[in-house]
Amino acid sequence: MSKTQAWYDAMHARKGRGTNQYTFAEKLGLPKPVFSDETLASLRERALNHNPMFNESCRNKISQTALEKSLKGEWHTSLAKRMHYSYRDEDLHGKWELAYAMYLDQKGTKWERCKHRFAYRFEGKIRFYTPDFYLPIESEYIEIKGYETEKDRAKWSQFPKELTLRILKGVQLKELLKEFPDINSLVKV
Repeated sequence: MSKTQAWYDAMHARKGRGTNQYTFAEKLGLPKPVFSDETLASLRERALNHNPMFNESCRNKISQTALEKSLKGEWHTSLAKRMHYSYRDEDLHGKWELAYAMYLDQKGTKWERCKHRFAYRFEGKIRFYTPDFYLPIESEYIEIKGYETEKDRAKWSQFPKELTLRILKGVQLKELLKEFPDINSLVKV
């Protein structure tokens, strides 16, 4: 097996940027991502139990998974689920959600983190999906999405037809934010 050009391009694009979620937040004057005490304790415990053979095994497994996904065109480097930003006492996943929340506030649009779970079937199992935002006045659910997968398409196609779900991908989000350059800079597409 060999890596695809897309994989090489993605890795090359990340090289030398010299930023991670912490330095990027600091550069923009934003709050740093917050990890729960439970997550931090789990990471500490796992780090204490690592040994060279375990690390090598993990590296090999991750490399193999990345290579397989890359060859299928399914590989992406989103870390949004691990990047948390506290904004208005809400836990937002990634800079795109943060940018959208700030945009809604700038526009005076009432919003909240979605608390509703919606059932859907994927790979023979019943699973649950919670969109990113709920706009109560518009009665609209919003999903902020970078990389689209088969699982996402299953969620969206099975979303209750009587409700409104709007998917905002990177290009659409950038277009919405163009009148707010400071917020727009959070969204890299």
